[in-house]
Amino acid sequence: MAPLAERFRDALNEKGQELDPAELSLAVDLVRLLVRATGRQIGEAGKHVVDRALAARSGLNAKARETLIDLAVAPRFRTAIDPQELRAFEAFFGHEAASKLRGEQTDELGLEGFSIRYGPEASLVLLDALFRVATADGKMEQSQARRLERSAADLGVDELVVTALFQRYDPANAAGDHTWPISGTRMTVGRAPGNDVVIPDPQVAKHHCSFLFVGGRWR
Repeated sequence: MAPLAERFRDALNEKGQELDPAELSLAVDLVRLLVRATGRQIGEAGKHVVDRALAARSGLNAKARETLIDLAVAPRFRTAIDPQELRAFEAFFGHEAASKLRGEQTDELGLEGFSIRYGPEASLVLLDALFRVATADGKMEQSQARRLERSAADLGVDELVVTALFQRYDPANAAGDHTWPISGTRMTVGRAPGNDVVIPDPQVAKHHCSFLFVGGRWR
């Protein structure tokens, strides 16, 4: 059992509560991936989004959901440990402790594994919640859009659905703000960072097209 799931189960047992192992597994994986995939510490608005997603996909009561979310956002569980951190951990605590930690990391499910284990409906719930967490502060940065695209690909969600989610949750789309300043004699358009006009839409290529100002007009 992964560390967060084990700690949550113990917390429930301390309060005299029991949860079906399959339901516990889904709840823990959903919350952990939501917290980690944002790439930053989530605020109260983000926690509210996670709570709503958890309520929709589990039978946990409000107190149990609060306990799980508080555990998931704690430094111990909030971020995965990268190879460099593992090497530093091994140098300080020894090979045996590092091997145990590596095993714990291996036990944790990624986005692709979540899709395989829980299916397309749960994957869409997770992706929808990822969008809502990313835009909980009323904006969507390019780095967040790229992260959401990668998450959608890992979850196997259809690009048309992903486009609809961008149209629904990207504040610029919601406000109908589709204007960009024009300068110079060449403008590039695409979804990749570095373009003059960046459109975070899976149906737009990384480097979609270019506009050239020739003979007094744009082509």
